[in-house]
Amino acid sequence: MLEAKNSTVKIDVEYKLKASEYFIIVAVPDKNNYETKYEFEYWTDAEKYPWYELTYYEWFKKHHYGPTVEIMVIACLGLIMLLCLVAICCCIKNCLNRNKVK
Repeated sequence: MLEAKNSTVKIDVEYKLKASEYFIIVAVPDKNNYETKYEFEYWTDAEKYPWYELTYYEWFKKHHYGPTVEIMVIACLGLIMLLCLVAICCCIKNCLNRNKVK
């Protein structure tokens, strides 16, 4: 990890950064030398996402028709919830009607 901001990096030292952090590499050539070379290696580590985030991305964000499918799925889920609510209300009404004293 870089400990202090604006610090000089050391050669052959591995630095780790969080995804929200960054650093800038500035190469200063040797004086009166036009063939100065530098190189550096970098890589990123993948982060494993939970299954529900991968499924959401696969269904709704990966394709150009994803937002339309997302609206359709939300509408269908809302309709199913509404039908379940109506069924519960009907069951409650029937139970109350059975228990009435005649």
